[in-house]
Amino acid sequence: MYLQVEQCRPLLLAALRRLGKSDIQELLSLIVGWSVRWAVSGGGSAGVVERLYAQAAKEVTDAQLTSAADTALRFSSVPDDGTFHKAFAIAQVRRGALARYYLRVLQRASADEEEPELVPNEDVEEVNLEHVLPKNATDEWTGFTPDERAAHVFRIGNQALLKKTENRRIGNKPFAEKKEVFSVSSLSMTNEIGQVDDWTPGAIDARQLRMADLAVRIWRRS
Repeated sequence: MYLQVEQCRPLLLAALRRLGKSDIQELLSLIVGWSVRWAVSGGGSAGVVERLYAQAAKEVTDAQLTSAADTALRFSSVPDDGTFHKAFAIAQVRRGALARYYLRVLQRASADEEEPELVPNEDVEEVNLEHVLPKNATDEWTGFTPDERAAHVFRIGNQALLKKTENRRIGNKPFAEKKEVFSVSSLSMTNEIGQVDDWTPGAIDARQLRMADLAVRIWRRS
């Protein structure tokens, strides 16, 4: 739903027929990780990814690959930790559903929840996606030049999960007013925004760098 990935279906079907439960679970987790790494870092063209999954599915079916670990070796073209970390640290996410997925997973990981990459469907009627620097920022946001606004508004580090009523209440208000709402959020990654003195490009960079550190651990390559 969130990642809109279909090429993995042949491999999943082959795994369901040939692998044990624990390997199926591990493989599903890895596929999520590969999908996020390709989505963020690039390099996963549809044709290349489809061929990789098709070949791996055949090898699982033929019992040439007998575990999730064996199968992961066939996906060496998935971006490595360094490449993924660098890309995530500057990533922009314009699709709201995908941004909410990333933020939900990152929040769960920061709270040390098990299997954070596997999350239930969220209720967007209760939790909204908040852009700290608003998409329609006024001149009151003096910490950003016009070019910096355009470059940072869709950065994942500028986005947060917030209760619907609170999100509507703060709207496009200046950060000094917004931070009071962030500082009492029960979500730690939203709450931390309220502890920042001012919201600037540097603050977004710093928050997103911490997110990238988590992302490498969550969305694994192997």
